[in-house]
Amino acid sequence: MSVSLAAATKGVTNRVVKFMEKAALMAMQSPMKFKHGAVLVKFGRTIGSGFNYDRVRFRGKDITSVHAEIEALDGKTLSTASGMSC
Repeated sequence: MSVSLAAATKGVTNRVVKFMEKAALMAMQSPMKFKHGAVLVKFGRTIGSGFNYDRVRFRGKDITSVHAEIEALDGKTLSTASGMSC
């Protein structure tokens, strides 16, 4: 089942749609069969973004992948991402 972006974002603010579009663009950069993108937003600004990709190869096989949300958080501390101190 395919859902258009317009249908999926009905009732969502333009600002949120902007970040969803950024996440979709990140997903397109993924080399994986199932592509995922993530955007980390704090106070309306993008502070991180990422996409899923192969992490480890062993004897020519993919062992695991890095998730898009983990890649978006890479280099960000919990206190920076959440706005709270740890």
